[in-house]
Amino acid sequence: MGHKSTKELLKNIIESLKESSKSITELSKDINADRIAVSKYLTLLKNTNILGEEKKGKEKIFYIKNQNKETYFRLPLDKETNKLIDSLYFFIKKYYPKKIFRTTAQKIVYEIAEREKLNIPRGWYKYGGVIIKLYIEEKNYELDKNYKYLQKKVIPIIEEYSKYNKAYESKKHQYEKAPEIYTIKEEILKILYSETFTKESMYKIQKLYSKMLTKVNIENVFITDYAEVLIDITINYKKIKDLKRKLIESFEALWNLIALYNFKKDLEKYYSKNLLEEHFKEKIKSSEEKLLEKTTIITETIPKINENTIKKIKEKRLKYKFI
Repeated sequence: MGHKSTKELLKNIIESLKESSKSITELSKDINADRIAVSKYLTLLKNTNILGEEKKGKEKIFYIKNQNKETYFRLPLDKETNKLIDSLYFFIKKYYPKKIFRTTAQKIVYEIAEREKLNIPRGWYKYGGVIIKLYIEEKNYELDKNYKYLQKKVIPIIEEYSKYNKAYESKKHQYEKAPEIYTIKEEILKILYSETFTKESMYKIQKLYSKMLTKVNIENVFITDYAEVLIDITINYKKIKDLKRKLIESFEALWNLIALYNFKKDLEKYYSKNLLEEHFKEKIKSSEEKLLEKTTIITETIPKINENTIKKIKEKRLKYKFI
C-alpha cells in the first residue's frame, strides 16, 4: 500500500462510505490503505460528527450521517445488503409486467425477505410491510452474481403481486398477514369514511381504539390521551357528523405517529436503539406537533368540553412550545 496524504486519505474514506457503510477492514481494502491509518482518520471524522458508528456482531460499521437518501430516515446500509436489495429490484424491473408502484416493489421485496429469511432491514410502516431501501423507478439496478439463485424464488412472488392493478389492492393482499393494529386501523377508517356517521359510530371507534392501545405498547402521551379526546367528543358534542372531516384528519395524524413507533420497533432487529432514536427523533417530534394541532382544533370546537382536557392540552402546548 502506497503512502497517501492526509487530504487524499480523508477524501477516499468519505467517497467509499458514500457508496455504503463499511467496517475498517472493508474500507482499508476498498481504498487500498493501511488499516491503522484508516482507523485513525475514522476516529477523527467521528469526533467531528461527520461519521456515525454502528456495531454489527464483533465489527464496528462506519457510515456518513444522514447520507443515504435512498433509505427511510436516511438509515445506513452496508455494501452487501445494498447489493442484495439492488439485485431483487433488478428482478422486479425485469419481470414485473407493467409499471410498478414504489410501495408495491417494496412489498414484493419484503415478502421475499420474509419467505427466504434474508437479512434485509424491514418492518411494518404506515401502509404495510416495507424494506428500508426505497425503490426508484428511474434507477438502473444491477444483479450481483451471488444472488442469481434468488431468481426462481422471486418470479412467483412478482406474478402474485402483478395481479393487482392498484396500490390499495396490493396493500389489501399484504394485510392478510398484517399485525392486528393494522386491521384495527382499517376498521376505524372504514367507520370514519362511512356515509352514516353517528354517536354510535363514535362508541365503536372508542372500543376499537381501546383495543388498539392494548396492542401497540407505546409510551407516548399524545397517543394515550387521544382516547380521552374521543370520549369528550362522544359525551359533549351533539352534531357528531359535523366533526367527521376533522376526526379523519386527527386519526390520520395519530396513525402516522403510531406507525413511526411501530416501524422503529421492528427495525430494532437490525439497528441499535440509539441509532434509531437519532434518525427518528425529528420525524416523531413533527408528527406529535401535527397530532396536537389536529386534536386541538377538535377540542376547541366542542362546547362545554371537560376542563381537565383543556388544561392538559394547554400544558402540552407550553411544554412543547407550540404556542
